[in-house]
Amino acid sequence: MGELILSEVLTGAAIPIGGAAVGPTVWFHPAPPLRIRVFGLRYRQGDPSATYTPGSSTTPP
Repeated sequence: MGELILSEVLTGAAIPIGGAAVGPTVWFHPAPPLRIRVFGLRYRQGDPSATYTPGSSTTPP
């Protein structure tokens, strides 16, 4: 699995991500699907790395 790096869009500053098993326990219960809309999400994938901006009709290779 690749490395996950988050950065602030306006400044490019890195956003720290906690290590494994840090934080509260979360329980999942049966429920209707939760649909959310995320604005400004971009990610890198592949070798060589390519930047993707997800959209309603885009799927990474």
